[in-house]
Amino acid sequence: GGRPVSEGLPYDLVHASESIDAWALGVLVFTLLTGETLVPSTRDDDCASGMAMHILYLWGTQPDVFSEIFKKIDDDAARDLVQQLLQKEPEKRPTVASLLATHPFFHPKRDDEEMKMFIRQMNARLEDFDTTIQQQAKKLEIINATKSTVTDPEAIENAIEERERRR
Repeated sequence: GGRPVSEGLPYDLVHASESIDAWALGVLVFTLLTGETLVPSTRDDDCASGMAMHILYLWGTQPDVFSEIFKKIDDDAARDLVQQLLQKEPEKRPTVASLLATHPFFHPKRDDEEMKMFIRQMNARLEDFDTTIQQQAKKLEIINATKSTVTDPEAIENAIEERERRR
């Protein structure tokens, strides 16, 4: 291994803090909600281009540009959460603890119809997922029971149908 480099870098090192944790959480939440990185980056999480570095350099100085980035987040509470976490000035960022305690993203109103619909949609997706898992488990059970090496999906489906008819 090598030794960490701290001299001759084109930027100043910053000590870890709650503010940096808040920024990191904002980046992570943005990525989870949009499926995209906040700025174009490489596999190693380095800026992918000079334009990506320019976006970070100008962060928070051009509201119109950045509102387009945040529009990728559909949910109002989630968008507000990410905007607060990604404040340019560290002293303006709320702590993660304060957001967990008070932010609407973590404390939706019980009578919020949009949230109720979202929960119903998530439950339906989970039921679909559960059904798919059960179907796959049945297929695996049949393959294991017959000690079959058949991998043709149609042959497996036929075997499942035949087994169901016998029941």
